[in-house]
Amino acid sequence: MADDNDELNPGRDPCIEDPVSDEDEFANVGSDEDAGDQITDPEDNSGFDEEPPETPPPATSGLATDETITPNREEFGIHHEEYAAGKSVWLFHRHNLIGEPTDEPTYLYGNSKLDPLKRTGIPAHVPGPGGRRMIDSFRYVTGKFWKNNVQTYVPQSMVSIERSRRNNVAFHNPTDVLFHGVEEPAYLDDEDETITPGKPEVKSITDSRYRNIFTNQLTLTKDYDSWTNIEDIITHWAFYDHSTALGLSINYEPLKIRFPFVRTPQRKWHWSNYMYGRPTFNHQMRGVPAQSRPQMQEQINDWEEERRRASSYRWGAGRENDNPNWSSQRQDFSRNLYPVIPFFGPDNIRIPSLDVSSDFWVEPPTKGRNIFFDYSTNFPVLFSERETEDNQLRGAPTVSIKGEYNFYSELYENVVLERFNEKQLPNYYFFRPGPDAAPQGPDQDLVDKFGIIPRGSPVTSSYGDPSKEEYKRIYEADKHLLPMYVDIQLTSVEKSLLAQSLREGEKTMTLDSLFRRLSRRGLAGWKSVTQVVESAEDVQELKISKITSPRLRSLWLGTWMRQWGNREEDQNLHPVEKFRLLFTKQLMKTRVKSIIKRNERTFMDVLRGKPAHSEVIGFKIEKREASSGAVIQINYFATNDQTEIIKFVDSQVKYGKRYKYVVSQVVVVVGTAYAYSNCMAERGLEQFWDPEMGAQRGWQDFFVGVVHTPSARIVEVPIYSKNVVVMDKPPISPNVNVIPFRGEKRKLMFNMDSQTGNFAAKPVVLEPDDVGQFSLVAISQGADPDLEDDVLKSPVEFNNDDPVKIFEVFRVEKEPTSWGSFFQAKVARIESDATAASFLDNITPNKKYWYTFRTEDVHGHVSNPSNIYQIELVSDLDSVYLKSDLFYFRREERKNVLSFKKHVLIEPAFAQKIMELPDDGNFSSWEASPGSAGPLGISQHPVWGKQFKIRITSKSTGKQIDLNFNFTKEYSNMVDR
Repeated sequence: MADDNDELNPGRDPCIEDPVSDEDEFANVGSDEDAGDQITDPEDNSGFDEEPPETPPPATSGLATDETITPNREEFGIHHEEYAAGKSVWLFHRHNLIGEPTDEPTYLYGNSKLDPLKRTGIPAHVPGPGGRRMIDSFRYVTGKFWKNNVQTYVPQSMVSIERSRRNNVAFHNPTDVLFHGVEEPAYLDDEDETITPGKPEVKSITDSRYRNIFTNQLTLTKDYDSWTNIEDIITHWAFYDHSTALGLSINYEPLKIRFPFVRTPQRKWHWSNYMYGRPTFNHQMRGVPAQSRPQMQEQINDWEEERRRASSYRWGAGRENDNPNWSSQRQDFSRNLYPVIPFFGPDNIRIPSLDVSSDFWVEPPTKGRNIFFDYSTNFPVLFSERETEDNQLRGAPTVSIKGEYNFYSELYENVVLERFNEKQLPNYYFFRPGPDAAPQGPDQDLVDKFGIIPRGSPVTSSYGDPSKEEYKRIYEADKHLLPMYVDIQLTSVEKSLLAQSLREGEKTMTLDSLFRRLSRRGLAGWKSVTQVVESAEDVQELKISKITSPRLRSLWLGTWMRQWGNREEDQNLHPVEKFRLLFTKQLMKTRVKSIIKRNERTFMDVLRGKPAHSEVIGFKIEKREASSGAVIQINYFATNDQTEIIKFVDSQVKYGKRYKYVVSQVVVVVGTAYAYSNCMAERGLEQFWDPEMGAQRGWQDFFVGVVHTPSARIVEVPIYSKNVVVMDKPPISPNVNVIPFRGEKRKLMFNMDSQTGNFAAKPVVLEPDDVGQFSLVAISQGADPDLEDDVLKSPVEFNNDDPVKIFEVFRVEKEPTSWGSFFQAKVARIESDATAASFLDNITPNKKYWYTFRTEDVHGHVSNPSNIYQIELVSDLDSVYLKSDLFYFRREERKNVLSFKKHVLIEPAFAQKIMELPDDGNFSSWEASPGSAGPLGISQHPVWGKQFKIRITSKSTGKQIDLNFNFTKEYSNMVDR
């Protein structure tokens, strides 16, 4: 199968599933080869024992006591919007969601006729493996998958259904109906060729019902232990780890699929052949083929050759485009090449040769030792601070990351930051200087003064309990001792019962151990969609993002707990302490098991689109170099019901360096692992294959055994990233006094001194290097670096938080029209060890000059220019006097013009623009219609080819304007999908 670490191929079928099999990389956890979710901890040599146990774990049934009722389709579709309060993320195991991260829409099955929800829908063909392992083809062809309606092409016949579910993330087919079927009996030319009304449906069978069917009908096996390949399924590590580590049950859920009987010309259509992916042969009676053996074998050989040619089968490119509706009962319709249900077992989908003396029925083919997973879930995520401010979301869960420049220390900036890397800089969570601190080496003076860590802090740190007083004190009191730092806050953190259970017992360090293990995992492909509801009462405010394909770290909770639970305790511990730790571990496992059991799903829940339960148990903050992307440090934080706000100070940062912080939520998803097993007895298979019995009953039953267990998986999901630069604020422009000299008509003195205070303003660029400087300042104050040139349009804060060293003077001799008139017009640059300076200038009398001034601090940041001074030394005979005024740019006169573009919009309604495709659903047929193309719009009152008039009357003057217009169609060729 394809490696889960491979990049997603955009040319792949969007729903091709790579399930876990014995050859899967996840089955080799603990090996030397890194394959996605493999554990690669060099310090842990214990490994994970993935071999099947000698005796299978106990398995029990987790079925409901009564058969469930098919839910109302529209109600169930809207049901999913309840998960979208605030901002949330839909997360999917990468094949549970159809579609790819592209602007192109996803065409379901490539041909609308194949959609099981369409009234004239036909059973879709199963795609070939194409060199990969099999998908869960049963869920695929029956529409039991998730989709993002924003990116999904909806056939015209389904518009009314999909409109009720709006543009959201939805489960495509949440009903028990697998295909639409027919509602009335149909009779063909031959009186024996009939269609029984009804729709193929799936139901779950209770324990008591299963025993009753076995006792009275003998169509099912005696018990669950008799299911095909059941020993291999329940001893597979995907089931074994959770059952042994957490004591979770392995559930048996038999399903009954009832098909309406179909009798076709020459009996070429059989549900059995469609489900098995077999060629349809002519049978006059049970067990006696109408063709001779050589002719039948020739037909089998042709079919196998066709299957080989279709090994890279893709939707929209096969025979289904030419096949008619199945309910019309045309001859030779069933051409399905592969089995519908991927039963667990040897990879044996070869068509067997049928001997004349062979039995009429055969057991369903197996398609590999495949275990499938469903982790489809929705969980809330944090808003950015800007989102909460822009949308006035008071009390919303928020993440805030800000660079803070505390004070200027020449020793720290010129010595410490130059000599040491980030991991050696002060970190009071790891090392705290003081009289009790151990000696750290030759730089003891810097250690004592700043808390330098010569040997460096670890790359990955974990904080299992942010509610501790020592942890809080560092943020509240000690951060003011640091020259600079990054302030990180995660507010309104969601409570998690799983996190509370995993934190049971301080000395077990459970969450710390879990986070460290998770940080060493490989990356695998998932899919996600971000969803925002601005108003919980008005679902029209729902906003959905495009599909993304993040590569995420994940860890099976059961696998980790089995390894962690078997680890021996410190032999030096007192026996009482050992007993306490063992008791705490057992209590923690019991609580975790209880939470998972309360939130596990039946397989029918999965088929009806019930999302998996999930909880946020922690956060990960990753610091990287913005330029190279190299990881510098990683910090994990556990959620805590005692802490509403997680506050953290990252003091291991350098002045003026760009960092990228990536915030991820650590989520536990209680998904489902499942496999298919044949549970039909010989008599049941005979009845399913016997057309005469199906004709008598009007239906045919097919039974499928599903083995499933809760599969809890821990996933890191990135939710927010921000570029941060720690630096001081640019200074404030100077205060200027203009001083003339008595009797001197060519000299002026300007006295400049720095000011105090702070204000916000848009940066003014007067020299070429100002652009990069102010851009960095804007980013340090929270501007989005992706805005590029627009970043200078945002106001920045100016403040004299460090000494001013340089004063600059700009002068022009023509009246300025904007600040651009002063660009590169600097006439003086004065350095000063004090906070004031003077400038002496020679000018021509009776001539106007325009001056502006700015300052530069010790870090080279410049202020915005001061007010513009219009200066003139007036010489009149023997007298000289100064004319000094503040100058303001002339304002352009603006004409009051009202644009109708903001108030009037005329366009055809949506119903006027819908393309009404021909019955075959092909664009080529639509293009070949009379005229330039086929009909457009489904409205009874089309607007095309008509003249319209709109009269607009002024309420104040009564004047009128008439607008005469018509609608035209512009058409360009389309590609038939």
